[in-house]
Amino acid sequence: MRGGIDVITKTYRKISLWLSVGITLLILLAGQIMTSGNTFIGNTIGIVVMAVLYFIITNIVTSNAWIKAARKTDNSLTRFYIVAPMIKMVVALVVILFIIISRRYNKTVMLESVSVFAIYYVVQLLFDCIYYSRVEKNKK
Repeated sequence: MRGGIDVITKTYRKISLWLSVGITLLILLAGQIMTSGNTFIGNTIGIVVMAVLYFIITNIVTSNAWIKAARKTDNSLTRFYIVAPMIKMVVALVVILFIIISRRYNKTVMLESVSVFAIYYVVQLLFDCIYYSRVEKNKK
């Protein structure tokens, strides 16, 4: 089982890294197409960096927590699947509050920033759900 846990974690980290790169490229491409380019890049590059860092750091922490939970009983995995998304949501809310406070003087930039972060968060949530449901399905 130890080799299986390590392979699952390595695959999770690899896919999540590629997913964050793909989302970043899509958001930057969409921003260039929908706006004049300079204003979008100037206003949004900081939030894209923040969202990517959030995405990568939370996925590393999640995968490390999953390793610890998987090496214990199945009951601890159940707790992990309940607690991990809640912790990610609380951290995401803190990041969103930071975005709102730091960009409160320009409503348009604030909405763009929150929207970009929300895209990353929703994709991360869907990825976690799909990946871990497949892991559990293949385990049985």
